[in-house]
This record gives sequence, structure tokens and C-alpha cells, in this order.
Amino acid sequence: MNCQDKISEKKPRLVVGIIVDQMRYDVIQRYWGRYENNGFKRLTGEGIVCRNVHYSTMVGRPCVSYATIVTGTNPAVHGIVSDDWYLRVSDKLVAATRDTTVTVLGGSYGAGVHSPRNLLVTTLGDELRFATRNASKVIAVSLDPVTAVLAGGHVPSASFWLDTETGNTISNSYYKRALPGWVNDFNRKRLADAYLDRTWEPLLEPASYTDSSSLMTDDYLFRGQKKFPYDLKKARKNYSLLVNVPFGINFLKDFAISAIVNEQLGKDDVPDLLLIGLSPPGNIARTFGLNSMEMEDTYLRLDKELKHFLDFVDGYLGKGNVLVFLVSGQGGTYNPLLMQAMGIPAGIFNANQAVALTRSYLKAKYGYDFIRHYNNLQFYLHENKIRESGHSFEAVLADMAGFLDDFTGVRSVIAWNDLLREGYAEGINRMLQNAFYPKRSGDLMLCLEPGWIERRGDAYNYISAGSSETHVPLLWYGWKTKRKVIYRFIDVTDIAATLSVILDVSFPSGCQGTPIIEVLE
Repeated sequence: MNCQDKISEKKPRLVVGIIVDQMRYDVIQRYWGRYENNGFKRLTGEGIVCRNVHYSTMVGRPCVSYATIVTGTNPAVHGIVSDDWYLRVSDKLVAATRDTTVTVLGGSYGAGVHSPRNLLVTTLGDELRFATRNASKVIAVSLDPVTAVLAGGHVPSASFWLDTETGNTISNSYYKRALPGWVNDFNRKRLADAYLDRTWEPLLEPASYTDSSSLMTDDYLFRGQKKFPYDLKKARKNYSLLVNVPFGINFLKDFAISAIVNEQLGKDDVPDLLLIGLSPPGNIARTFGLNSMEMEDTYLRLDKELKHFLDFVDGYLGKGNVLVFLVSGQGGTYNPLLMQAMGIPAGIFNANQAVALTRSYLKAKYGYDFIRHYNNLQFYLHENKIRESGHSFEAVLADMAGFLDDFTGVRSVIAWNDLLREGYAEGINRMLQNAFYPKRSGDLMLCLEPGWIERRGDAYNYISAGSSETHVPLLWYGWKTKRKVIYRFIDVTDIAATLSVILDVSFPSGCQGTPIIEVLE
């Protein structure tokens, strides 16, 4: 056993978190026979597999999931209720991480104006930095700025993301005064160009693919190309295409390896934390559908990149010194039209129609339209206007809830006063309660039936409390892990609690999770 293979007994020298957007649990088994031996099969064959892991809140927005993973609590506490929310005081939408007080480093202005200031609690990375007096390095990387910023927390060493205008990996003045030299060196390689100046064609023989039901209805992204092969050089307008093809995973892996080497992560006895957000699988799922050939190809390519990354980490730092966990930002709902064709209950909730009908109902009953704003299955009302008109705010809420509850596809409607007054121990109302933060959430919250998605204009939102969305994979590999399968229920909030124990730091300030004993044994 050489020095790099020796196990760091007290703590792992490096914890790597890989968060895959919209990876259903069954993806691991779905393509099992097509995977190589040292990607997903290495994680499951040599590590701990948690088979019954769920979010205990409404999911559908990556920002909500990322914040939940790193804080160990739900939106009711961490405050990130969606990628944006309506602010009653200013009468405008507020983006979860938008912050115009910062200065971009290495890219265009619009791509850089982000910070974690709207996150209301500490993260695992924050607590690690506090405990080691900033000796630990905490780095978050993603193609998406919102997820990179939230994963990094309040006081990381740095968060990095892609500028879709320049193709550079960038940051801003919230984190540093200037980009590190190695990041500038990485950008000079122009890897984003290299990955987009190519054709996306099937990794394996096309006839061998088991999924082929592409449901792409909008070919704008690929400029009229609707099936393999995709000429990315022809399709690209800027670098946003990289977030929507599997080569974005390659790009992130390259950057993550560069970060490990240049920041010397895991090279001393003070533990470091690297969080990697993989957004392409989620975007590809939303474009083509979960059972498309493109989706299958994406996971076959992800498997290869996992193998490469794990080979590097095992060789560079030693398997016994690194703890890797892989989790999904949410599961996934199959296209409702496909489900309907198969006779399975599913559908599309037309939000614009629902809002219009509700406005008409209120005008007919009360003579006023009391709806102030609608966003992400939530209604915000004019409370003052309701009370000034002589009506009870609570009575109007109850009337609206009863009206909306009759809509096809609506599973539950609940008002803010019930969410604050009642203590729901379980079930759908508990999940809605976990998603509710009074200053940012609406006065009425809707939850759709399993298999249903929201449509508003041309946008589709997969916000759900159904198990197809809340059930996600969770794999542990490396430091002190032995092959094991855990079947009991585990909450996603338990991840931060478990890692806090492993790293011997305080739980994040809002953490509600419980350490996973089987991982600690």
C-alpha cells in the first residue's frame, strides 16, 4: 500500500459532491447492461447505495434542490422557494441569486451578477470553513450560475460557472478580487469551442439503443435538427448550447480536475469540499424526454466521464482519502402526452387558463379581481384591496381554494393561514408546508396530481410532490465505504447532517436532517 492508498482515518481529505439534475433513480438499472465497469458500476459495486431517498418538499427547480442538499433543510427554512419569487413590497419578481452590487470576473456583466445573499441559513461548506478558520477550501462549479452560487454557500473559497456569451468559466467580486491564474489558463484553452465545434452523434451503434421516443416539439435550440446526428457548430448561437448537450459534462469534468490540481484540494490533512453541479442531463430531459435516444446517450456518456473522474481522483489522491457522493436534484416525470397514449393518468395544467378563469370567478362573486400575481403554482393576492372592499381575506382564500380544487389535475390547494396554523406531520400538506416561506411564497399554493406538469405560455414546469420527482439516487464511494445497500427511507436533508458528522463540524444553522447511521458505521 503506497502513501496515496492509505486511508485518512479521522476525516476524508476531500469530499466531492456530484449533483445530477433530473436523474431518476431507475436510470442506474435502466442502462445497466450498457455501462462500463468503472463508472456507475464502480459507485454501486464498491460503495453504499441508498435506494429510498426522497425530497420532503415540492421539487422542480434546481435551485431549490441544491439549497436543500447543502443546507440540510427545506425552503420553509432556507428561503429559496423557487428560481424567482414575487416580492410584495416592491411589486416585482426577485431572482433567487441576482445581485447587481457585484462585479463580474472574466466574463460579460449579465452572466456575473449573482450572490448567495438570499439564502437564509448556512451550508455544509460554510460550517467547514468556520470550523477550520478558512483553512479548508470549498469550491462549487456548475455551468449554471444559480446552482454554483447556492452550492458554494456564503463563504466558499470560490464558486465558478459558465458565461454563455464568452464561453469562459467566470466568478465575481463576491468571492475574489480577480480570477485565479489557473482559471485564466483554463479559459485560454477555449474548451467550450472545442466541445461545440463537433457533431453530437450516438456514442454506440444506433441500433443498440433501447430508448428512441424523442418528444422534442421545439427544434429552435438545434436550428431545425430533430434527430441524430446534431451538427453543434451549425446549431450554436452562443455558448448556451453547451448547457443542453452532454459535452457540457465533459467540460465540467475538465474544470473540476483542473480545480483539484491547481487548488491542491485534498493534499493536506485539512478536509476540502468540491461540489459539482451537472445541469445538462436535466436540460436534455426537458428537451427530448426521459425515454429518448438522446437521453440514453447522455447517461452512457456521463458514465464514461464518471469513470474518467474517479480514475483521476483514485490515482491522484487515493480512494481512501476521498469521499464521493452522487445525488440527483430531482427525479423526473415522463412526458404526459406519452403517458396518456399508454392509458396512464397524466396531463398538462394550463396555468394561464386557470388564472384567467379564477379572475373571472372573483369578479363575478366579489366584483373585483384580487389576484396580484401568479408564479410557479402560487397565487399572490391584494390583501389590502380585499379588506378595503369589506370582505374577509381568509374567506376569499377559502373560496379560491375551493374553486381551484375542482380543476382537473389539481391534487391539493392550501392557503397561507392553514400552512402557518396547522402542524402537518406527513402527506402532501406537509410537503407544501416544507415549501412555504411566508415572505416569499404565495397566499395560495397548488400541488398537481402525479404525472401532471404545469404549462404557462411556452414554458413547462415540472413542479411536483409526486414520488417520480422526489425519489432520487444517492451513492457514496471512497473513504471508509464498503459495499452496502440501504432500503429504509432517507430524506435528502440527511446528506448535510451525515457529512457534518463525518467532517466533525457543526450542522448548518437550519439543518433538520438526521445523520445516516449506515454511512457512518
